Amino acid sequence: NRRRGSSFGNFTSNLFSNITNSLRNTSSSNLSNNNGGNRSRATANDSTFDQSMLASTPIEESRLLQGQTRSNSLAQHQNKQDTDGTYSIRLTPFIDHSSTSSGLYFSPVLRKTKPATKLSIGRYTDKVREAAQAPPGSDAPVVFKSKVVSRTHAEFLVDTEGNWYIRDLKSSSGTFLNHIRLSPANEESAVTPINNGDVLQLGMDFRGGVEDIFKCVKMRVEMNKSWQRKANQFSKEAHEKLRTLALLNENTELSECAICLLKIKPCQAVFISPCSHCWHYKCIRPIVVKSYPQFLCPNCRETCDLEADLDEEDESEEEDD
Repeated sequence: NRRRGSSFGNFTSNLFSNITNSLRNTSSSNLSNNNGGNRSRATANDSTFDQSMLASTPIEESRLLQGQTRSNSLAQHQNKQDTDGTYSIRLTPFIDHSSTSSGLYFSPVLRKTKPATKLSIGRYTDKVREAAQAPPGSDAPVVFKSKVVSRTHAEFLVDTEGNWYIRDLKSSSGTFLNHIRLSPANEESAVTPINNGDVLQLGMDFRGGVEDIFKCVKMRVEMNKSWQRKANQFSKEAHEKLRTLALLNENTELSECAICLLKIKPCQAVFISPCSHCWHYKCIRPIVVKSYPQFLCPNCRETCDLEADLDEEDESEEEDD
C-alpha cells in the first residue's frame, strides 16, 4: 500500500508540473506577440506628422460630414510650393452680414514660411511694430490692433507637404475655427488642421465692439496661392470688348487706369461708367461712394445717375440692331 501511495503521489506531482509549464509557455508567447504588435503600431504612428497632437473633435467630425478630409486638402494644395521652398498663407477680413458684429477690418495679410516652422499671431505692440509694416510675403508675425487679441494668441504651422495647422497658445478670449472654440480660456489647444476657405476668429467683442480696438478679428484663410486666378477665355474676351469700346468712343486704346496709371488686365475688378470710361474698382470706389447715386466722371466731367431705371425702349432698339 505504501508503494502504491508513493507512485500515485509522484504521478500527480508530474502531472501538475507539466500543466504549469504549458501555461507558462502559452502566456510568454502571447506576451511576445502583444509586444510585437505594439511596436508595429508605434512605428506606424511615428511615421505620420504629429498625429497624436491633432484635434479629434467636432471640427474634424463636421469636415468628415462635409466630405473634407486631410487627403483631399493635400491633393488640392499639392505642387503649390514656391521656388524658395516656402508655403504661403493669405488672411482677408471676413464680413459676416448675419452677425451684429462686423469684426475688425484690416488690409489683407500675406505671409510665407518654410516647413516645420511657426508663424505667430498676436496683438500689436511697440516691440512688434516692424511686423505690422512688413511687406507681403515676409515671415514676420501676424499682428492686429485689438485688445481682445493676446500678445501671443495663436500660431500657424505648416508641414513638409504644405498642410497648414493652427494652435491656440493659452489665450484668454479664445480662438474659433468655423465658429468652434479650440480650447477653454488659458489652456493650450491641440494642433488643428485648417482647410482653404476656413473662417478664423480671434477673441470676442468687448464693450459691445463699438470701438475698433475692442472688436474681435474675423478672417478667411487662403493657403498656397489658392487665391490667384488664371485668366479664362471669358475674361480675355470681356477685356478685349472693353478695349474695343474705348477705342470707338475716344480713338484711344484702353490700356491703363487714369487714377493709378497701372494697366487694366483680365481678372481685375473694374468699374465702367455710363460715359464708357473705365477704372479699377478699388481706385474709383471713394469717388463713387462720396456722391452716390450721382457720379461725376473724373475724366470727362460728365454727371450721371447710377440709380437710373433701365430704358426698355433703348434695349429693344439694340436687340433689333
